[in-house]
Amino acid sequence: MKALHPFTIILAVLLCISFTAFTNSNQEAATKAATEIPTMEGAWKLISQNDQAVSDEIIRLYTSEYFATTHAAGEDNAFVSAHGGWYRFEGDEYIQEMSFFTEDSTRVGKEFRFSFLVDGSKVRFDGVDGTEIWERISDRKDELTGTWRMLGRQNENGELSNRRPVAARITVKVLAGGRFQWAAINTETGEFFGTGGGTYTAENGAYVENITVFSRDNSRVGARLPFSFSLKDGDWYHNGLTSTGGPMAEVWGLYNQ
Repeated sequence: MKALHPFTIILAVLLCISFTAFTNSNQEAATKAATEIPTMEGAWKLISQNDQAVSDEIIRLYTSEYFATTHAAGEDNAFVSAHGGWYRFEGDEYIQEMSFFTEDSTRVGKEFRFSFLVDGSKVRFDGVDGTEIWERISDRKDELTGTWRMLGRQNENGELSNRRPVAARITVKVLAGGRFQWAAINTETGEFFGTGGGTYTAENGAYVENITVFSRDNSRVGARLPFSFSLKDGDWYHNGLTSTGGPMAEVWGLYNQ
């Protein structure tokens, strides 16, 4: 048997080392992709649940710490359910702390843990409700992007009549990805009083809502509501007409846990 040339042996060893390094690098990249903590801020749509395509309009809005979800169905986008609360990532887990949950109020105040997998613009969650795949539909931001709570209303002199402290009974409003959702809730009792949402624009002091879901009155779906707005000392001053046509002057403050 002819002996191998020393150079051939060295080349074979180098190729083996390179292949091993390449394989390890790919494995490390796959592991990193599986555990990468995604930036969730924006608007997302549920596209698959338990390996079944989702045809209903299920939209979730994420700010840096809070999320809100609405489920509507049918040609008239009739309200089905809503839930939301605080969220965070810990290692390889995604954690939700529920502030409201229309389908099961016993979940309010409890934490639920999910495994997650990032795949480009999609995130897969595995947890209490099975497997869900969400796809980001917008990450648009503007000066109103954030999680807000209603502080109160202005009186006829433009003064805030009663600045509300943080309490269990609250109206929270999430603006993310060019969409909004408000919810009137009690975070201690689990009571739910109503929600609404849709798309919005906020430019040059003009804030316009286009309602796509409204739990209290589905006939309001499709309405366009123009308002004026301004930011002062971190608060959002919101003026215009309510969905029923009455005058409105609200003040909102950033909602922090």
